Formats: sequence, structure tokens, C-alpha cells
Amino acid sequence: DFVMIESYCNADQEGQGKLLTRTDWMKLIAKGTAEDVPEENLVYSVTQGVPNEMRASIWTILAKIKKMKSQNSKFLYERLCKVNSKWDMYIDKDVPRTRNNEPFFKKPEYGTSDKLTRILKAYAAFDPELGYTQGMNEIVCVVLMVMSNYNPSNQYQDTLQIPKSAEKNTFWILVYLMQELKYKLGLGVQDTVD
Repeated sequence: DFVMIESYCNADQEGQGKLLTRTDWMKLIAKGTAEDVPEENLVYSVTQGVPNEMRASIWTILAKIKKMKSQNSKFLYERLCKVNSKWDMYIDKDVPRTRNNEPFFKKPEYGTSDKLTRILKAYAAFDPELGYTQGMNEIVCVVLMVMSNYNPSNQYQDTLQIPKSAEKNTFWILVYLMQELKYKLGLGVQDTVD
């Protein structure tokens, strides 16, 4: 699960925190915030793995999606999806090559390629300084799989009910990773981290 590398390294150096139980995770989801959980415990628990069935909810909480949505206009994502940019041809070229052997991307009824394309184009419009760089598609596809409650180890998962919020939440998690965690530094944008 995603965690800031700095926090992960610090937790390793300082010793292990208390592992959150299933009940602890459920309380965190019910509250909609991780503010009451000691950071050492949260970092340690995330690095040990969030239960699959709770992963999408926990990731949206850790990425502070509610806060980001409240700071932006209600239909921002929908408007960004319609913006054409110089990055469209690169996105259109990369998306079909993204995990094309993964059943999640092969099944046309999931519409995964279309969702991936919209998310990447929306982010390129949201952050014109960076736009799109090769590799973002791989990050987004993993997040989209989690937000869709897809479990690649479940070989019997023939039907998947993808939550309507999966696509938009994936976009906001990408925003969080790139803007808040400064992930875009590794993708070619020169900047300094405080």
C-alpha cells in the first residue's frame, strides 16, 4: 500500500508500531480520517498490508480525497476529461500497452482502458506543467485496480461490480501522489521538496 517513503524508513529505524486490527481499520473507515491513529502505528500497519476488502476505502482516507474534492469545484474531473491537450496522442499510445495481459484490462465490460485514458487526460489538464509522462499509466492502473476492488489473485473473479466512484477516486489519488507527496519529482519535473 502507498505510504510516504520517508515515513516508511523512519518507522523502520524507530522500531515497529502497533499493528492495526480489522476492527481498528473499520473504525478508521467509519470516522473517515486517520487523524486519531498514531503515525507510527499507521505506517507500520500499512506496510504490513491493508485487508483487500478495505483497501479502496483506506486509500481514499489516506489520500485525503474528501478534502481535495471540497477544495475544488464539484464537476472538475468531468470538465478535465473533456480537455484536449498535446499529451493525448501519447496517452492514446500508452494505454493499450498497459498491463494488456491482465484480465482486468482485457474484459471490455469493465471499460478499464477508457477509464485509464480519461484519468490520464484529466490529470494532464489538471497539471499542465507536468502533463503526462510515460509511467504514469502504470501507477494509475494499480490505483484503478484497487479502487475497483479488483483482486488479481482471485482467479475465479469472473464478475466484478466496479463502484461508480472508482474512476474519480483514482484521479484524486493520482493528484495526491503527484501534488502532495511530490511524486512527480521522479517523473521529470524539477522542483525542490521542503
